[in-house]
Amino acid sequence: MVVSHKLNRGLGAALRTGFGKALSMKPDIVITMDADGQHVPEDIPKFVSRINEGCDFVLGQRSLSRYPFVKKFGNFFLNAATNFISGTNLKDTESGFRAFRAPALKKLYLKSERYEIAVEIIFEVGRNRLRACNIPISSPVYVRGVGVMDGVRNFLFLMHRRERRWRDYIQDIKYVLKKWL
Repeated sequence: MVVSHKLNRGLGAALRTGFGKALSMKPDIVITMDADGQHVPEDIPKFVSRINEGCDFVLGQRSLSRYPFVKKFGNFFLNAATNFISGTNLKDTESGFRAFRAPALKKLYLKSERYEIAVEIIFEVGRNRLRACNIPISSPVYVRGVGVMDGVRNFLFLMHRRERRWRDYIQDIKYVLKKWL
C-alpha cells in the first residue's frame, strides 16, 4: 500500500500521514526506514525483537565510519543537544530507521512538517518517558542529503518546542550523565 501527497509537503507531513494510515490498520509495531538505500530491510527482525523484549521505541544506529568529518561532528553535536533537551540517551538521533510499539506511537504529539520531525520524535519519546533503545544497523551506503543547516534548524526547533526552566536543564544533565557513566 502506498500513501502519498499530491504535493511534496516534507518529511514530517509524510511521516504523520503514514503513521495515521498505519495506526488505522491496528498494527502491533510500526517501522520507518529511509528510502535512499542506506537502510536494509534485513535489519527489521532486530527491531521487532527489541520491541518484543519491552522497548516502546527502537532507533537504528548507523556506523558513521565512512561519513565525512563534518557529518560526524554534526551528528555528535545534534545527538548531544537532542538528548540533552529531550532527556533521552539515544545514539544517532538522525537515523530514519525506527520502530514504535503502536500504543507508544499514539502518545506522540507530532506537528512538524519538514525534517525537524527526526528530533521531534526523540523529544516526544523523552517527554512521554517511553522505554527507548538503540540497535546497530547495517548502513551499506553513505547518502549525502541532510546538511548543516538542517541540523541547525533541528536544534532551533527543539529549543522552541519545549518551554524550559533552569531546573529542567539540571535534571536533564543528571539524567544524561547517569546514562553515560
